[in-house]
Amino acid sequence: MKKNILTLALISFAAVGHAQWFIGGNVGYNHTSEEKQTNPFNKEKTTLSEFSFAPTFGYQINRFAVGGSIGFVESTTISKHWWRPNSSVPWGTSSEHKTKTPLFGIQPFVRYTFAEWGKFSVFANV
Repeated sequence: MKKNILTLALISFAAVGHAQWFIGGNVGYNHTSEEKQTNPFNKEKTTLSEFSFAPTFGYQINRFAVGGSIGFVESTTISKHWWRPNSSVPWGTSSEHKTKTPLFGIQPFVRYTFAEWGKFSVFANV
């Protein structure tokens, strides 16, 4: 057992000497709003706001890399409905509904680099 752990440790140290770490990821924000009148007595407005954050990290060894991404998305939807009994009466607020949805995810990956031209390379993730 000790020999296996020692061998694995030596291989790991040898790999570290020829490897490189990398980081990346994305941050995003999206906001949309839509207003429509379904008939002369009802109209509605829907607003969607979304924020996302997903850092990516990895470890490159020759043509292979292993890593992962940790992502967070929060989505907020607000729906407002207006109504009036007839066209001579001003609009009155009927209802408002707000929904907030948080999402969290982890995505591991293995990457293979199959073409290199100087500092430019082409790879595929699995």
